Amino acid sequence: MINELKHLRLSHTFKNFLILAPILGSQGLASEFNYLLFFNGLISFSFLTLSCYLINDYTDKKTDKKNILKKKKSLALGKRKVFSILGFLILLFVIHGFYFSILNNIFLFCYFLNFLLYNFYLKKFKIIDLLMLNNFYIIRILYGAKLFVIDITFGFIIFFYFLFLGLSTAKRSIQVSSNKLKMNNLISPYYVGDLKILKKSILFSFLITLIILALFILNIQNIITLEDTIFLPSFLNFTEILILFSCYTIWVIRCYYLININKIKIDIYKYFIEDKFSYFLIFIFLLIFIS
Repeated sequence: MINELKHLRLSHTFKNFLILAPILGSQGLASEFNYLLFFNGLISFSFLTLSCYLINDYTDKKTDKKNILKKKKSLALGKRKVFSILGFLILLFVIHGFYFSILNNIFLFCYFLNFLLYNFYLKKFKIIDLLMLNNFYIIRILYGAKLFVIDITFGFIIFFYFLFLGLSTAKRSIQVSSNKLKMNNLISPYYVGDLKILKKSILFSFLITLIILALFILNIQNIITLEDTIFLPSFLNFTEILILFSCYTIWVIRCYYLININKIKIDIYKYFIEDKFSYFLIFIFLLIFIS
């Protein structure tokens, strides 16, 4: 069993740190932060996502062999081993989630339902596949909000929705350009003829996030909020908010530029995991939120 675990997408569990987003948006990583709750919530969600990744790799193993971005990582396990590992992960998920009372978080099941619809039915349809793919990230944030009992604003969700919509579209754009996909291919509902509109959609999504941030910095957040809570943390001063906005703007511009010139030749999330400049900006973010 231990040897087979290397086939799991363990590196992808970093996406689950998105459950921290509501905390960062409300109080920061202050001393009263409940690290035990975060750790248990992260573990349960990771068992779930690893199970979904395994199912996805098994059902897509034939098409992954044709995909330049994945063919070296296509699942090489047989049906029996896949089901044994999957059963083990589900068992850990149920035991851990039940023991630490995490299973009462409805967004765990929303994630799994979204996965089933996406993986077996909807990923074959243009636009719908992007919306479903984007849901995975938004559900992580909603899961974190419920886990830490934090009210989040409409503007907060819209910002992240368009951010990850841009990244999800970029993921498809990179997939198409790297594989030079033609119409009616087996990998994606998109082909090279869609690249222009895909890149325009990425730019549009990123611009929306910058506009939302600018609106809040100008202290007119009541235009797009539905609750009394605010989008940007009250513990940040104006200078710190401007620094965050500047860092994010630089990151967005650089991200779009690299995508537009087809510089990124691997999965976009994997690229940023290995990108030193992104780590530098994350370091600045953490310094501001921890201080």
